[in-house]
Amino acid sequence: MAGSAEGRRAYHSELRARQAAATRRAVLAAAGTCFSSQGYAGTSLTDIAREAGVSVETVKAVGPKRDLLLSAFHQAFTGSDSRDLIAEKDVGLELLSISDGDEFLAALVDFLAAANAASSRLWRAFTSAANSDPALGEALREHMERRRADCGHAIDALAARGMVKSSAQREVLVETYTYLVAPETHEHFVLDAGWTQQDYRDWLERTLRAVVLGSGF
Repeated sequence: MAGSAEGRRAYHSELRARQAAATRRAVLAAAGTCFSSQGYAGTSLTDIAREAGVSVETVKAVGPKRDLLLSAFHQAFTGSDSRDLIAEKDVGLELLSISDGDEFLAALVDFLAAANAASSRLWRAFTSAANSDPALGEALREHMERRRADCGHAIDALAARGMVKSSAQREVLVETYTYLVAPETHEHFVLDAGWTQQDYRDWLERTLRAVVLGSGF
């Protein structure tokens, strides 16, 4: 009997944890939608609660408004709201399991193009809010440090697979890669210039091959 009771408690505890995680994901997705369409200043916790179909108290339990913005961006970009480096997340580990250089690059570009499509409007809200909110400004600086670290890992992974032919220094390759894969490129080509998502994805691979990897146009 004691074992059965312990089993039931463990089951209910696991169920509550899954439900809490699902609620958190839903609130962050709703926050991302609101921030993307209304901006940071124009979004209230009530707006997020309405979009998520939950109470304002539930939204507050997930985090304050600044944290909601940061976590919503990370979730939109990688599928996880943790601040870990991409190489440490499931999506990064899956990419790094690909040993063939061309297959790795294609999968990496697929991920980056989809991630930027999911987050470029939210990124715009983040950078805009960071201009007037010192705490978000600091969060943006920290994020950019992690992004450069992520991009450095990507360059190293490409080099390890024999894909880097450029004679440029690693630091130059990392900064160039960081610039090309930024959400701003998706914003420019897709949101502003009207390119299709496929056009953007193909441009990204061609340009990375030519400029970063050194294969030339």
